[in-house]
Amino acid sequence: MDYGAYLKKNIGDPPKDMYDPHAHHIVFKKGNGKAQKELVKEGQEILKEYDIDPILGLENLVWAPNRVKGQHGIEALRNVVDNLKKVRDAGGDRDDILEMLNKLGDIAKRRK
Repeated sequence: MDYGAYLKKNIGDPPKDMYDPHAHHIVFKKGNGKAQKELVKEGQEILKEYDIDPILGLENLVWAPNRVKGQHGIEALRNVVDNLKKVRDAGGDRDDILEMLNKLGDIAKRRK
């Protein structure tokens, strides 16, 4: 699937000044290696608890630079999953999860 075309159709073009933009899954689609794959599974399960499709849900997709340091590293993924767990474990509702996804998406957008 062309996630860039999907995101463009649904929210518009990437920012003109963004380096190497791509449709970025805040909670990654797959992950590289065993540790990332486990975190991806955990993060995707949390999204599903809040009726968010982890692959096609626009709540989990943002325009972000692709080939920049840390964008797809385990530290970034761990930060995403840890923050989603904090919201869930504190009794957060769907709006709280969406607010956290927006914050985490903003971090991804700003990586250089």
